[in-house]
Amino acid sequence: MTPPRSPRPLGFVDGIGVGIAAMAALPLLKIASDGGAFAGMYREMAPETGLPVLTRIVLHPAWRIGLPLALAAIFVAALVRRPRYGYAIFALGIFAALVVVVSYVGLYEPIMRLAGNIKAD
Repeated sequence: MTPPRSPRPLGFVDGIGVGIAAMAALPLLKIASDGGAFAGMYREMAPETGLPVLTRIVLHPAWRIGLPLALAAIFVAALVRRPRYGYAIFALGIFAALVVVVSYVGLYEPIMRLAGNIKAD
């Protein structure tokens, strides 16, 4: 019978991953709190034209609320279990930062499209 493996110690790269994830949590919380206001604004702005697919995905409650909660749960599990691979927590931090970028692009895409249609006479 083999003894249970002890978790590996956290390293420098793990700390960078946790730091990136912590910095990504703030914009995700902002998106979660402001998403309803953006949805209302887009409904009033152009109800007859559909929103881009990415914007509809980002404004959905499963993305705005569920994704940050899922990322937090995954990070807690990764810090408790400490995966064998040293770059796993760092990769999760990069993924969280990527989620922030995709969220902001999706949230502001209709505004960018509208700004692109403005022409000076």
